[in-house]
Amino acid sequence: MHLRDVMRNPTTIQFDESVARAAMTMCRDEVGSCIVLKDSIPVGIVTEEDINCKVVAKDKRPGTVRVNQVMSTPLITIKADKTVRDAAQMMIKNKVRRLPVVN
Repeated sequence: MHLRDVMRNPTTIQFDESVARAAMTMCRDEVGSCIVLKDSIPVGIVTEEDINCKVVAKDKRPGTVRVNQVMSTPLITIKADKTVRDAAQMMIKNKVRRLPVVN
């Protein structure tokens, strides 16, 4: 099965938005991550784990921390024509739990 058959549109957030805004966006879309965009270009990903470990656990205020301060980068992606198996192997190899699919 190809990734294009199972993928969905990603949730995105701007590079300079607050972590609080990212959390609200994730809750609204019922997802665990946002692709971070700078000038419409994907530059990273911010996840629930990033927010929990880099903001909440350090007792920082989510409204004052920017997503570009806590996002994971570089953004590791996979092409839509690859298989689910290819994606699983790539995730293991790169030790990531989320793998954005690109056309």
